[in-house]
Amino acid sequence: MYNLPSYDVKNFSVGPGILYVGPIGSTPTIDVGITRAGAVMTVERDKEKVMAGSPQHMIDAIAVSETAQLEVTGIEWNLSNLSRVLGAGITSHTGALENLALGGELSFDKVAVMYRHVTKAGHTIFVKLWEATGSGRMVINFNERLHEFPYTFECHDATTDWAGDSLDQDRRLFEIERRKQ
Repeated sequence: MYNLPSYDVKNFSVGPGILYVGPIGSTPTIDVGITRAGAVMTVERDKEKVMAGSPQHMIDAIAVSETAQLEVTGIEWNLSNLSRVLGAGITSHTGALENLALGGELSFDKVAVMYRHVTKAGHTIFVKLWEATGSGRMVINFNERLHEFPYTFECHDATTDWAGDSLDQDRRLFEIERRKQ
C-alpha cells in the first residue's frame, strides 16, 4: 500500500485516566474522582536563537525557559480538590457540611501530581509532576449542563523524586513513564 508507514497498533490509545494528588515528596494517592476525557499535558521550551553571518543564519538555539502543566476537567463537587487547584484555601468537613474559604493567602500550596492512563494494549502511562502548584484559577459555570471543574497544575523545579532520590538537572520538572505489559 502506498504512503502507509510502519506502525504498531499496541501504541494506539484513547480515553481518560485517573488524576492523583498528594503531598510533595511522596507518590500521590488522593484520587480526585471522575474526570472528562481530554487531559492535556503542555510542555514548552522557549529558545533564544543564536544568529550569525551576513545574511544571518541560525547557528544554535539555547533554552531560556521550560514550563510544563497538566490540565484535567473534573466533574465531581469536591471542595478539597478545588482548594488544591487554587493553591490555597481552608477546607473543613463536619458531618454533612463541607466548606471552602479563601482570601488573603500570599503563597501557593505545593502538591505532587500523577495522571495514570491505561492504553488499549494494557500499557500504563504515568505522567509525574514531582512538584506543582495549582493554577490559582477556578471557573464554575452553573448552567443546565453537567458542572465541570478545571484542574490545572504547573510544574516547579524539584530536586528529588517521590522516592527521595536526587533528580539530575535534566529531569526536574516531570517524567512520563510507559510500562509495557
